[in-house]
Amino acid sequence: MRPKYKIIGSKETGNYFVCELLENEEETIYEVKENKVSGIKECRNWIGKRLVGFFELKGNEIIEHQCIKPGRDENKNPTHKWIVDDYNL
Repeated sequence: MRPKYKIIGSKETGNYFVCELLENEEETIYEVKENKVSGIKECRNWIGKRLVGFFELKGNEIIEHQCIKPGRDENKNPTHKWIVDDYNL
């Protein structure tokens, strides 16, 4: 089973948390501190490495995560789709 991901944070603070949802369990598994320039990219890179290494996902597969900004209306938190190889540097 492939996990689902949430990236929680904002570019204003540069603090981001990656939450993994697998089999109805949610766990914060990665954290980026004070990276206002490329924090979200660092999170996607980390997710890509985890999916390829731990879950044996192929680099050309499309994955998605929900982007949650604290304080933003829950209905306005978008889901982003991307290709693992685009961020698995």
